[in-house]
Amino acid sequence: MMFAEYIALCTRYIRFDTFHIAEYIALCMEYIRLFRALEKNLSSDTMNNEEDRGSPNLTSLVE
Repeated sequence: MMFAEYIALCTRYIRFDTFHIAEYIALCMEYIRLFRALEKNLSSDTMNNEEDRGSPNLTSLVE
């Protein structure tokens, strides 16, 4: 799911039940934290995989 879809999902839940709004906000914030952590891990894995494959860097191109 994209970040915008999480926000849309969260706002839909908040509209349905305002009595538990604090719980829904906490849930939404947790989804956002998880999404950002997942995105960060995926981007670092991609960087590590490129390094493992021996992708050229600027110093190797100059030599």
